[in-house]
Amino acid sequence: MQNIYSLDQQNNLLSRSYPNIRVIVIDDSVLDVLLHKKIVAHHLPGSKVLGFHEASKALEFIMQNHDDNYQNLILLDIQMPVMDGYEFLARLHTCEPKVKDACKIVMISSAHSEYSHIKHPSTALIQHKLPKPLLPANFKDAVKSIYSFSI
Repeated sequence: MQNIYSLDQQNNLLSRSYPNIRVIVIDDSVLDVLLHKKIVAHHLPGSKVLGFHEASKALEFIMQNHDDNYQNLILLDIQMPVMDGYEFLARLHTCEPKVKDACKIVMISSAHSEYSHIKHPSTALIQHKLPKPLLPANFKDAVKSIYSFSI
């Protein structure tokens, strides 16, 4: 049996775009940033995708470029030099409510068990936790749980 879509259904599938989501990938690994950006670009077409290798630079960008028209979906690594993921969260937690409320955090790490004991109010900002390597299916599930739509 052949799966045939009507022209309207095909156009709807092809034109799905997410221009109000700005995805910020924060990871000290150049390879992981590249991989995560490719996964995001494929599954959230039309979204703005930015990569940062230093959490402090990403935080600076977020604070200086707040825009009420964007939701920030942040893919955040835990283990990074200089400023790790939890320090990033602690500093984001102290930002103005309009800045931090526009941020949805997906924590990505190969070391979940090492950090599971950390208790801080900033950890409430984490919407979802995913293991490394990031898999497209896991990313899709995280987006669905955060934004209540399928990609």
